[in-house]
Amino acid sequence: MLPESVFVSDNLIHLIYMSYNNTIEELKISTDNLSDELKDAIYFAREYAKESMNESIMPAHLLKALLHKDVGLISFIEQIDKDYYYLLEWADIQISFYPRTNKATDDIYVADTAHAVLREAVSYKIRFDLDEITPICLLASLTTPGVGFSYEQLKTMPLTTQEIIDGAGTAVSKPKKSGGTASAGKSAGSSSPGSSKALQKYCINKNEQADAGEIDPVIGFESEIAIIFEVLGRKTKPNLLITGESGVGKTALINGFVQRIHSAEAPDFLGEATVYEIDLGAMAADSNYKGETEDRFKSIIDELQNSENIILVIESVDKLFEKHGALSGAANILKQALSKGGIQLLCTASIDGYTKNIETDKEFVRKFEKITIEEPNADHCFRILKGSVGLFEKYHELSISDAILKDAIRLAKRYLNEKSLPDSGFDLIDRTMAMIRTMNSMSQKDIQAIQEKLDDLQHNSPIEEGGEMSSNPPFEEGGEMSSNSPFEGGGGMSSNSPFEGGGGMSLSEEELMTQLNWIHYEVFHKVSCLLIAQLEDDVDFTKIDSSAERFDYLQSVLDKLAELAAEKRTEVESSDLYAVIAKQTGIPLGKIQSKERDKLVNAEAILKKRVVGQDHAIKIILDAVF
Repeated sequence: MLPESVFVSDNLIHLIYMSYNNTIEELKISTDNLSDELKDAIYFAREYAKESMNESIMPAHLLKALLHKDVGLISFIEQIDKDYYYLLEWADIQISFYPRTNKATDDIYVADTAHAVLREAVSYKIRFDLDEITPICLLASLTTPGVGFSYEQLKTMPLTTQEIIDGAGTAVSKPKKSGGTASAGKSAGSSSPGSSKALQKYCINKNEQADAGEIDPVIGFESEIAIIFEVLGRKTKPNLLITGESGVGKTALINGFVQRIHSAEAPDFLGEATVYEIDLGAMAADSNYKGETEDRFKSIIDELQNSENIILVIESVDKLFEKHGALSGAANILKQALSKGGIQLLCTASIDGYTKNIETDKEFVRKFEKITIEEPNADHCFRILKGSVGLFEKYHELSISDAILKDAIRLAKRYLNEKSLPDSGFDLIDRTMAMIRTMNSMSQKDIQAIQEKLDDLQHNSPIEEGGEMSSNPPFEEGGEMSSNSPFEGGGGMSSNSPFEGGGGMSLSEEELMTQLNWIHYEVFHKVSCLLIAQLEDDVDFTKIDSSAERFDYLQSVLDKLAELAAEKRTEVESSDLYAVIAKQTGIPLGKIQSKERDKLVNAEAILKKRVVGQDHAIKIILDAVF
């Protein structure tokens, strides 16, 4: 829905194009005869003309406006099997032929051909037996030869009037009258009839989410929710800005507030409140002309100001203040609305975003009360995780003990410091459970596939147990091919053979070692890291000298992994958390492998030579590393 200011006049066309010398009486078109979608289309046509630096609205501007997604004709065009993008390109080409002015101007008038199209649309309204002129009426008028476009121009348009008339039978219907029951005044939680279009389109109804059970339980934030109640109860400046680092629970706080309303645990003046969260992505997406995002935001603000008991949530409000962002123009609209009053806002911002983009704007800041959410301590975080972990257990079909929850908090606090608690704790638990589910499902298949590769390589290699050459080489005496040769008749290579090259020669020892290196890589990178972490293995594979010994080592590892994978896991263990942290950060947790110890065995002596007088500090650091 466009801003209400566009429709304040009784005659829409006179309002937008007041410079044109024809009168509304001559056109006999008023806002009562135009559908809301067609009003939007006329407004879009004006913006397209302004953006193209044309001095008047022409038929091609009207056609392009009808193809705007907010007008609602795209589904009709696809229904009659026409190429929407070709029509859009056709309109752009026609616009490119129109004369341009030196600079964009707001003094846009309606060309004679566009007036003819609008008059012809009235006849199609009568033909379709409609109460209003709809976008389909205007589309049929535009494709009528000699009205908006000439016969020659319409030859290249892949759409005819007859096709529109045939398809309009199921696409148009009479608008239903309201029966005079709608009130022009304000109502609790809703605005005037038809005015909630922008809120429904570009916002998320948090109350509906709570009714549908889509909001997870929120633990804590009692004092912060009480502050929200108090601020929203103010007569002036009922706006709150919530700041905090990423992950501390700014969104959870708002969800907790919505749940209080849903469960009737809010003050009486908020009992019937409706909470909408603006979807900044949807508002900025698919903008077709300059300023369309601002128009959408203005329409949302207009609906809020014409409503009662609607609370608007703006997550990451600092994005509106980014000078080169897609939403930069919305900040001024928001500040103007705050100056007029009549809206209630709950906004969030990160500490960096607030400091960089908002703090310096004193006019905006003084319209808000601000609270900062700090990262909870370990005990508080444990209660938050304990209260919500049941949802994760149900989803992943795994259990987790209190001791493991405390380990997860400690590890997340220490190693996942790009986010704050409790979010980092939830992430670690969720990721670990997901890896266990994946391991239960995939590990046996992965191990079996690697085992088959190893068996195939061992079967076709010239190595026997003990590292001796096979007594059945690929060629027998006299140059005849052995029955055990991996090569097929004709000197070709077997489809299952790992050997490369022609000439009847098997892999050399060096090539065989390379193949085994690859299988070793697959074992330790394809198989779940949770299984790998359970191996009591300190062997440096690169130091195994012979291929036979490498075969034996890989076989023993695969046997152990197969044994571990056969047992399906039903609960989370501490070793799983360590393995996930190690995979995400690259820090080897738990026991340090012996090869890592070898690298650090002389670290103390080396550091003492380079750092003088800090022996105690060096010892503490190395103890922590080990």
